[in-house]
Amino acid sequence: MPLGSAFGCQSPGTADAKATIDLTGTPYAIDDTFTVGGSSPAGVSTFSSNNQIVTITGGGYCGWNVPTTSNTAGENASHRGGWYLKLKPL
Repeated sequence: MPLGSAFGCQSPGTADAKATIDLTGTPYAIDDTFTVGGSSPAGVSTFSSNNQIVTITGGGYCGWNVPTTSNTAGENASHRGGWYLKLKPL
């Protein structure tokens, strides 16, 4: 599973997948947004601790919530340049 992604295939409109990125103790913060996509997708991204922590939910029938800078989403994303998470120094 790519870093910072929540994928689920449980039920339409259900964000049943969860992920957390925690950069606490590093000199970096998350400088990205997240995009929900897929079939009947659902999900949110909640930032905290000066953007060093993001809690991600995603899912649907099959849906996801992924870093926007990946520029792709879904099962073929790894074949189109990979997955990326944009960071910035604190």
